[in-house]
Amino acid sequence: MHELNHRVNNEVAAAISVAFLAATRSGNDKLSAMDRRAGFDARDGEHFNSHFNVSSESRVQQKVGKIPPRTRVLSAAADLFLRQGIAGVSVEAIAKAAATAKPTLYRHFASKDELVAEYLRESAKRLDACWVEIGPLGSASAPVQLGTWLTEMSDGLVNGWACHLANAAAELKEKSHPAQRVIKAYKALQRKRLTRLCRTAGLRNPSILAHALLLLFDGACITAPSVAGRIDISFRFFLGGKAMIAAHAKAPSARRQVQHP
Repeated sequence: MHELNHRVNNEVAAAISVAFLAATRSGNDKLSAMDRRAGFDARDGEHFNSHFNVSSESRVQQKVGKIPPRTRVLSAAADLFLRQGIAGVSVEAIAKAAATAKPTLYRHFASKDELVAEYLRESAKRLDACWVEIGPLGSASAPVQLGTWLTEMSDGLVNGWACHLANAAAELKEKSHPAQRVIKAYKALQRKRLTRLCRTAGLRNPSILAHALLLLFDGACITAPSVAGRIDISFRFFLGGKAMIAAHAKAPSARRQVQHP
């Protein structure tokens, strides 16, 4: 039984590592996290994906004639909220960064609160895309799929796109804020999906593991702005998540492990 447990742990860890490498293949539009982190030197040439495309103010100005005002506002808001926090960003600052006027902004969003809620809905869509990438659940592929989730979230930490809901949940205190419904609904869905994936992978206590992984991720999101380098936090999250998953590989029951004199 001990040998079986050891083999299962190794298979889960290997599957996650394979998924990490497969999901971080290099491309023209990808951020090379490996080359900027010494701890990644064994995997030189591998890259994190960067999917949430938010433009800087200068880029918005250059493309102002091609991008619809609503899209520009959401893009500018996402960039500013990530860098300065929701409370620290005014409507005036968003309108300026989006190269538009406040009346135009208010034609698309009744208030800043509604803009925040819509920004989080768009962020949730990006997270949904991760689950499309993971694909239908199957017991044979579930360990690799779990590794894909871990890698996608690690990428989201580097680029910030996966942290929007976690950061908003930590910052927004008003229960009546329209964004709270978005946050609550998506967090429940994320737990449900991850629990199902952990269960399909044959891991022990799948609900507890899913909660622990999401807590680890939320903590990494909140910590990232206050430390030097998102890449380091991302790498630590990846290693911590990998260790959690390996630790939940099925083992002999406690009763069988007890040795009587």
